[in-house]
Amino acid sequence: MVKGIKIWLVACILAIAGTSFTGCSSDDYDDTEIKQQISSLDQRVSAMEKTVNALNVEINQIKVIVEKLQANISIQSYISIENGYRIVFTDGTSIDVKNGKDGKDGEDGKDGQDGTDGKDGKDGQTPIIGVSLDIDGNYYWTVTINGVTNYIIDGDGNKISISGPNVITPIIKIDVNGYWVISYDGGITFVYIYDDNGNMVPINGGGDSNVSYIKTTYQYDNYVVFVLYNGQEIRCPIYKGMYMTLSNTTVNLDNHPVTISYSISGADGYTFVETVDKGNVKSTVNASSSYYGTITITQTGDIDSDTKVLVFLCNRDQTITNVIKVTGGSYEEPDNRIEDVVPEDIVKKLDPYITIYRGVNPPNVEGAYRIDPMLTVYCEDEGNGGFNPGTKVTSEDIRLYGQNKINNTINYEGYTVSGSSYALGEGAFISGYGNYFTIFFNTIGESHNISTKTALVISGEKTSNGIKNLKYAFIMVEKGADPQGLLMKEGVFRVFEDGDYISSPITWSHSSKAKLVTPFKSSDEYSIYSAFKK
Repeated sequence: MVKGIKIWLVACILAIAGTSFTGCSSDDYDDTEIKQQISSLDQRVSAMEKTVNALNVEINQIKVIVEKLQANISIQSYISIENGYRIVFTDGTSIDVKNGKDGKDGEDGKDGQDGTDGKDGKDGQTPIIGVSLDIDGNYYWTVTINGVTNYIIDGDGNKISISGPNVITPIIKIDVNGYWVISYDGGITFVYIYDDNGNMVPINGGGDSNVSYIKTTYQYDNYVVFVLYNGQEIRCPIYKGMYMTLSNTTVNLDNHPVTISYSISGADGYTFVETVDKGNVKSTVNASSSYYGTITITQTGDIDSDTKVLVFLCNRDQTITNVIKVTGGSYEEPDNRIEDVVPEDIVKKLDPYITIYRGVNPPNVEGAYRIDPMLTVYCEDEGNGGFNPGTKVTSEDIRLYGQNKINNTINYEGYTVSGSSYALGEGAFISGYGNYFTIFFNTIGESHNISTKTALVISGEKTSNGIKNLKYAFIMVEKGADPQGLLMKEGVFRVFEDGDYISSPITWSHSSKAKLVTPFKSSDEYSIYSAFKK
């Protein structure tokens, strides 16, 4: 083939030069340009040969991809290599797919010199071989020329299937006249490729060796997607023996930690999860079992467009990579005084259920609010006195007052609407930024005539309509005599929320620090401290 292309190119060069020989003596004729064109011949031929070889390799790769898909062979791993990706299938075979690039138009022919002007050469076209999924569920070979895609037809007028008992894999090359030809019989015979107007397709005069039939390759959910230049997508499943599902693949930190959950299918005793941080973030994996866990991501500096967390799911046989994209703004120094109120181990336990806003510029949250309906989010003692998620307890009125913007302190008092419990806290810490805040209290109070000491955390967003997405978490630090077991045990925590996501402002009507004597009533009026009796 190389010899044929070279003969054709030399003929073209001489034909152009022939127009300038007319009427010129040998003394007048300067053949420097002809010599330069001929000297570059080998380089152009080499580029064309590389193009043809690369395209035939990709035709075979497309065939392999479709055959694996139809044989239910999944992708074991999807690994980045130089200029592309290495695809390893579960049957042990692999292919290296390069990054695709558009082919270039061919060069126009040069005008003749000193004689009759030569004709402009036709723009070269690289025929784009691809596949298309037909309505019968089979893939068939296609060819795209000048943006028009057609099925490749054999000598009998039939579409050529990419798989099946009589598999035909097209082979392309360039003939001695500089036109693209194709073989359907393993290279024994070749026929011309025609465009939609019935014209033979000339080669790309530039000899672009970067032409690629596979335009791009990327991972989406549990698939590797191959996008061909004709627009057809081939989706091959990643081996489902083990894969990870993330609750979110994009998180917005904005100066507060975000926790997402993950689940693993196909885990075994050798399965583990690791993270690698890219940018000003710190991630922590908390595996609750071999199959479930959480990843908490914390901002440590300004966030840019390249900030992300790589999540690796690993076992003895494979590594699967997931990416969590991180967005956010400029960094604010955190307020870590929560550790003075709530032990660090409890803070970690709270992370999945309540957001802690640690900024040093909290909003003004003074006012009185009602948490109604008050619903259970999580009880550490669920099944042992604690409520199930979603259980409604008696609503709570809270008052926040005396906020000090210099020291970031605030006072608190809270009463159940039923009148069965109250709690007071003075000089508590408040942190946050923008409209987001978290308050940390040590409170004293009573519930059903039993004295209580708690560590309380309230988080939310201050709006003109009240407090949005309010979360209310506390630990029973100490309680008085409770022979009937009416209240929750010491040392455990519970988390509640406003069920309609807005805690509306109210007029405060409770008598501050009044000792409550209302006795325990019925099960439909359990307070947040109560031990549920079945």
